[in-house]
Amino acid sequence: HWRNVFSVSNKDNNISALSEDISDVMSAIYFDRLEGTRKVFKWTDEQAKELDSFFAKLLDVSTNCYGSGINSVVYRLGLMASRLGAIIMYLRLFWNEIINSVEIGKVITADDETFRLVKHIIQVQLEHSKYVFTQLPKSMDKTFSENGNRETFFNLLPNKFSRKQAVEVFAPKVFVKTRTADGYLQEFLKSGKLKKDVEGNYAKPD
Repeated sequence: HWRNVFSVSNKDNNISALSEDISDVMSAIYFDRLEGTRKVFKWTDEQAKELDSFFAKLLDVSTNCYGSGINSVVYRLGLMASRLGAIIMYLRLFWNEIINSVEIGKVITADDETFRLVKHIIQVQLEHSKYVFTQLPKSMDKTFSENGNRETFFNLLPNKFSRKQAVEVFAPKVFVKTRTADGYLQEFLKSGKLKKDVEGNYAKPD
């Protein structure tokens, strides 16, 4: 279950507390140039809401495809998102030599470019992590299951659909490649889980 860490209303464990720690680190790194001033990084309310939905979806899809063993990867990426946002914004201001114009105690809010960049980096990191996860020896990853991935794909399929819908719409949702999806469809036909009409469309038996 994804827990919202981007909302300031979550007093026990929200990203604001983590951002304050990150701000201390960044200020220490650039202490001389920052003249000892302390800045705080934050997302806009809209960005925080979108990030929460973004990570909730990532967690749901990743768990369905790879099992609960990959959940910790998504959790770490959730924390990593705000660290990346803080670093990128600080470096941009530092590079443009305007960081010292920011008032002491001023909150530095992520801009749209930083927000998009962070989401892109997170997606790349997740794809890499999923690849590494699938390369783990089976003895190290008992939660990963080929059958689980196959069943997840089958459950996504509607009662009636075409091959094109299966491979272009539903397979990508669970990160199944076209050739693999075609193989699954053939297995479902042989096992009786699917039927195929003369026009080539598929249907789940009543």
